[in-house]
Amino acid sequence: PDLSHSQATLTAYARDPVGSVADSGQRWGVLILPGGGYGVVAPAEGEPVALAFLAAGIQAFVLEYSVAPARWPQAFLEAAAALAFLKQNAARYGISPHRIAVCGFSAGGHLAGCLSNLWGDPLIQQKLGLAPTDVRPDASILCYPVISVALSAQGSTFPNLLGDDWRSSDQVKLSLDTSVTVANPPAFLWCTWE
Repeated sequence: PDLSHSQATLTAYARDPVGSVADSGQRWGVLILPGGGYGVVAPAEGEPVALAFLAAGIQAFVLEYSVAPARWPQAFLEAAAALAFLKQNAARYGISPHRIAVCGFSAGGHLAGCLSNLWGDPLIQQKLGLAPTDVRPDASILCYPVISVALSAQGSTFPNLLGDDWRSSDQVKLSLDTSVTVANPPAFLWCTWE
């Protein structure tokens, strides 16, 4: 995918430096990936979450990534590019380039998991010219994430992501429960129970 035609938007929710101890450049940043089944980007999982992180002293950035009819790997490459942008511009935003987490909800949790699991995928170098360390999150927060292709077979997430042939060979790589390695960043996973 050519990202020059991307519809993705990265919005910063960041405090200006005021000369306090928190402005030492060691502040955490978080890239927020709202859910929406790769069909929409849910507003309720964007700005409200960013403002909560900001209130806790963490600079927050919400990525509105491409959704259907865009297909894999468009959103993945947009998220990787956004993470690399934050690392490259860490000083501008008062964050450490080694303290950038990714936080995703539902399908956005899947996307965050893809960054956490697949940051070394050669696709990133081929399409974006970025090294694996440019896009590896330092931590991940997966909020009721879509994890398994098999467990999500009845929903629209993977058909939206992969199209009609969503049972393709990519489903093994994109079923995150099968692609975790010791190189993954620390992760916090949570879900709800009704």
